[in-house]
Amino acid sequence: MRPGPWFFHSCALLKRLAYSGVFLSSVMCLMLAMPACTYARTDPFMERYIRNHRDLAEAKSAQYSIPVEVILGVAIVESGSGMSRVARELNNHFGMTGKNRASWKTRYGQYRTASDSYDHFCRFISNQAFYPKLRNGADQSVWIRSISRIGYSEKPLVWEKQLLRIINDIEAI
Repeated sequence: MRPGPWFFHSCALLKRLAYSGVFLSSVMCLMLAMPACTYARTDPFMERYIRNHRDLAEAKSAQYSIPVEVILGVAIVESGSGMSRVARELNNHFGMTGKNRASWKTRYGQYRTASDSYDHFCRFISNQAFYPKLRNGADQSVWIRSISRIGYSEKPLVWEKQLLRIINDIEAI
């Protein structure tokens, strides 16, 4: 990852502070704090997706006791923040396989609405063996690992890592 403008600004600031006699520990604290407060990783498509679907995810979270960040995170990864053809044309936000009336060959299921897709995903998760133990649990990493272990993703380790990063971004928005 290339450093952003904040990096060069903070380096110049740190040099000035170091030459002015500020203690090293103060400089180290500043270095550790600065990137966290000045750098946002989210992209505009993801932010728009969250704005448009947060209420739906919150409703499904309340209904199924699955953390809202997990629901939104999986939807963002699987639908490319709603930009994938499957999400746009089939209303499939979770990459669920099934029947469709698509004009192209695809294994993904088609839904009448995004809400139907969200509901199907939550019902699918609630029927898994791990669900009773995790229900109402807030530890997203345990949810993600459990979903990954049932074979939800074709590349589980990459998927888990990507999902954890996105959940951190969701919490920051």
